[in-house]
Amino acid sequence: LGGWLGLSSESFGVWAGTTIHAVPQVVAAGFAFSPEAGSLATLVKLVRVACLAPMVFFLAIYHARRHADNGDGLTVRYARLVPWFVWGFLILSIANTIGLLPELSFRPLTPFSTSTSSFTIQVSAACTFAANLLLTMDMAAIGLEVNIRQLIAVGGQALLAGLLSPIAVGAAGLILLAILF
Repeated sequence: LGGWLGLSSESFGVWAGTTIHAVPQVVAAGFAFSPEAGSLATLVKLVRVACLAPMVFFLAIYHARRHADNGDGLTVRYARLVPWFVWGFLILSIANTIGLLPELSFRPLTPFSTSTSSFTIQVSAACTFAANLLLTMDMAAIGLEVNIRQLIAVGGQALLAGLLSPIAVGAAGLILLAILF
């Protein structure tokens, strides 16, 4: 669709990153268009996802304080407002950015081996490989869960709504893209 509309890699990347719902689909659509579009689409989507965490955090604080002020006896546990995996992601991101992830060297350890050869693994490269592998598995799992019989059983109105909503979001994204860029 981006090619048919004559979008540049930059425009398509921004459009895909802002209008496609899930990260795996954004990555797949972006890189299907071009490597530049894929990188930009992924970045835009991840920025959108990153903005969700502070928004949810502040909404949770607002909600908790509002109910605590009403005498509901609600206590706010701030540490529980941020899931543990978010802290792990932030720590690994910072460690990778400032170059703290090491390069590991391994040497075969066998009782009868006299070989001194070794191999090295960049931890950041191993993490990138694992992320790509898990993303591919995620995409396959999503595709394997589609049940055509259930889609037919849902009915025409639900399918029409499911078809029209991404078209409306895509059109709105194109309009904003034309206005802002």
